[in-house]
Amino acid sequence: MDVDREAIARSRALLAAGQPAKALEEIASILAASPDDYDCLLIAASAETDLERGKDAVVHAEAAVQLRPDAEYPLRVLAFALMVDRWLGPARDAAQRAIELEPNSWRTHYVRAAVDVRGRRLSPQSVYSAEEAVILAQRAEHSCAVGSGASDGW
Repeated sequence: MDVDREAIARSRALLAAGQPAKALEEIASILAASPDDYDCLLIAASAETDLERGKDAVVHAEAAVQLRPDAEYPLRVLAFALMVDRWLGPARDAAQRAIELEPNSWRTHYVRAAVDVRGRRLSPQSVYSAEEAVILAQRAEHSCAVGSGASDGW
């Protein structure tokens, strides 16, 4: 089946606009027909996380991680999904793996710090990640301001 990329784009826009339920509706038929579509899995996991449906979010995020085990983005999505139901140890592990894959991304460090804040557990690693997220975000903002296009995708 050819996947409807326009529906996926609409779903991403709905998710970005704070409408996770509508985003899920937009991709429901695609996900049913193509349950291993990487983009749909990540949109579904993110939308379900926003709707605080942790178990469903984790299923979709884990499937995305299986499809691209060397990508940091699905690990970040998984970490947030795990946080919804307060599975903080596994969330911390996913966030740490994302950092190992992409140590120069403010987003990976942000997720690691967010997991520990959610769990009210501050460690030297969480403080480091919070500080690193700020430093790297400032660098990325500066790079974008001068037009280098060096920012990574969200």
